[in-house]
Amino acid sequence: MKYKINKIIVAILLLSSVLVEAQDTPYQLNNFSTDECSMFPEGISKKDSKLWSDCCIEHDVHYWLGGSKEQRKYADEKLQQCVQSKGEITLTLISYGMKLGVRFGGNP
Repeated sequence: MKYKINKIIVAILLLSSVLVEAQDTPYQLNNFSTDECSMFPEGISKKDSKLWSDCCIEHDVHYWLGGSKEQRKYADEKLQQCVQSKGEITLTLISYGMKLGVRFGGNP
């Protein structure tokens, strides 16, 4: 019986030392980098070649920071709204396609 209690005490001490060490280790973000809209164009024409690249950069920042599934969904919806807000009627369809792309192909 005494041997079993000693094993339990050792296990508790080991577990508590791991938890204390985990709490002392600060969370560290990697350096931010972006490729803007990845493999998607940043605009419609040469004239507007960067029309919604700021939307993609903001989206990349959200993904870089990480978060829950809900936060990822929010970031994807915000990307769609940002692209849509650029004023072109065709951007409604493009923004919806972008949202679908990041929902199914993007990594959080």
